[in-house]
Amino acid sequence: MNLALTDSFITDLVNSKRLIYRFVRILLFLLFAALAIDNFRAGMDSLQERHVFGKDFLQEYLLAVATVRGEDPYQSVSQLEKKFLNIAGETNVFPHATPHPPSLIPYILWMEKFDYFTMASFWMVAEVLMTFTSVFFCWRYLSLTKISPYSLFSFLAFVAGSQVFRSELISGQLNSVLLLLVTGMLIFEDRKKDLLAGTCLGLCLSIKFFGIAFLVFYLLKRKFKLVIVSVLIFLFSLGVSSVLISVETTFDYFISIAPQVSKLYQGDSHNFSPLVLPQRIFEGTHSLVSTKNKAIEPLVLLPSLIEPLKYLLALFLLLVSLLQAVSEKERRLQIPSLIVGSLAVFPNLWEHSLLVLIPVLLPTWSNSSRIKLSEVLILVLFFFGNFGLYFYDKSSLGFWEGLVTLIPTAILIAVILNRSETFFRNEKDIIS
Repeated sequence: MNLALTDSFITDLVNSKRLIYRFVRILLFLLFAALAIDNFRAGMDSLQERHVFGKDFLQEYLLAVATVRGEDPYQSVSQLEKKFLNIAGETNVFPHATPHPPSLIPYILWMEKFDYFTMASFWMVAEVLMTFTSVFFCWRYLSLTKISPYSLFSFLAFVAGSQVFRSELISGQLNSVLLLLVTGMLIFEDRKKDLLAGTCLGLCLSIKFFGIAFLVFYLLKRKFKLVIVSVLIFLFSLGVSSVLISVETTFDYFISIAPQVSKLYQGDSHNFSPLVLPQRIFEGTHSLVSTKNKAIEPLVLLPSLIEPLKYLLALFLLLVSLLQAVSEKERRLQIPSLIVGSLAVFPNLWEHSLLVLIPVLLPTWSNSSRIKLSEVLILVLFFFGNFGLYFYDKSSLGFWEGLVTLIPTAILIAVILNRSETFFRNEKDIIS
């Protein structure tokens, strides 16, 4: 494919005043709006009794309830369901302990005060508000140029109509919180408010261990106040949780629970973290967690190689993303590497995890005069999610067939390696 012709077509599609391009833009906007309405419908449907106990939010809620009521919160979620929720029949959606870290506990204890249905409904509304608020702040403080009301509204429709947003609403995950915190961190750091930026980063680390690349980057940039504050916030969160659930339970999470649950999720075909590559090559997928999991055969059966290669790959991707960020003098060119690098070292990566890409996407949307194919790939990944899962309508695949489910993985690695062309090369700084 001729990249120059592709770039020219994309730029014309976004900017041209010709009637045909205007018509296509209107059709796209209507498509985004229609999909957004369907996503909200799917979110509401996920609150129905037949679906609500299958939401990921159940794990967060029961983590809070078990802690407040003096139970071990790292029993299997199905056991906690039986103890604390009046459920008709056997759901058994989560036959394992929650993967959420103990450092999250101090920030969710308030959930125990409400019943599960109320909290699940409230959380979905909060997800929408936090996501749209983050878009507004990205537009207000991180935009490359002044965005017209139409462009901002079309971007909101794009986000609301995306598969990533749909997955976040249906699952009830915590990525909208991470998005708001990452947006705040970028804004505060740019304004030299390291205390507030460090607080946001520390909360990201506490909630989901997100932001390792940012932490190391700020350390290399000698922003010691920011780094110290973020580490102290994380240690404080871990210390409070240790008091609440015991030091022994906290240690057991890191030594036993987290590796066990991570191993289950590593074998799930929906997981497109770059760190699943050794699992796919040497053991395939076999997870019993998801009923929609596709059994994908390994290339070679050598499971003993998975763990060492996974850690080496994580270190490699982290180092490459840091080198990319450090080598860039302009902050706007550092942000994509650090956000994608922080995502790439997650052992488990799902569609909803990509919500934190919004600070990377909006500058492309707002400065569309020189859109590149590489930027479009990120937009496609955000809008369609892990679309490779739908290429084959069968439950088991061979190794080579199964590679189609790793298309998002390939895009993320391409972003980090930055091979084909330079990302986000615009003339002005994103943060002014």
